[in-house]
Amino acid sequence: MTLLAWLPWRFLQRRAGRPRARYMAAATLVAALLFAIGHFPAAAAVGVPFTPATVGYLLAANSVPGLLFGLAYWRWGLESACIAHAGAHLVALAAGA
Repeated sequence: MTLLAWLPWRFLQRRAGRPRARYMAAATLVAALLFAIGHFPAAAAVGVPFTPATVGYLLAANSVPGLLFGLAYWRWGLESACIAHAGAHLVALAAGA
């Protein structure tokens, strides 16, 4: 996410001040989609068939937490995003998912 925010800050904003909110929002969105796509190999490993419906579900089900983790990273730093991610895994484990 840092790289995705740094690129427009460096080349469009020309390193002036803090990165604009729209650059951070776009970086968060792209990072959330990449986060969701990064979960595809795990789904394939457990035998999930890749139909349009399951791909859409995997994208939605992992992009929403990715957006929340990205927001935590943007607002409070990497540690908070890592703790939120680990906490989500603990909740899913406790729920039997």
